[in-house]
Amino acid sequence: MSPLHSLHQYTTTIDDVDCRKDSVENEKTGEISDYYDIVISAYPNTFIAPNIHYSKCQHIASTLTTQADVSIWQQDGLIHQLKINQQMLLSYDYMKSKVREFRTRGLTVYFFILFALGVLSFKSLYNAFYPGTFKQAYRQFFE
Repeated sequence: MSPLHSLHQYTTTIDDVDCRKDSVENEKTGEISDYYDIVISAYPNTFIAPNIHYSKCQHIASTLTTQADVSIWQQDGLIHQLKINQQMLLSYDYMKSKVREFRTRGLTVYFFILFALGVLSFKSLYNAFYPGTFKQAYRQFFE
């Protein structure tokens, strides 16, 4: 996560704002989870505040009107902080975990793969740093 002072502050006039609902089904359990995102269009850009609470999403969508001037701290189209007329609608502290979760979604599988590779190659890696530690085990394996 980038610190707030390094993010680009974008002041713009809103063309459209929408609170969008996405439903995602877990294929293993069949459980359906609902995610709410604020989508702000300001020609030619679109900014998204991912996975915010439903009531907060509705409040922001009703507070932001077309042609309102807002300040958006963003990176790659993801909103990290949102202000309108000195009123904080989405703070950096609130959005920090939301943006991090959005960016790392689906990467958990890769961490498990790396962990499994580490477990499978433990003896080889250990022998690389402390030669001869697992010498007998390898001799029995290859004979």
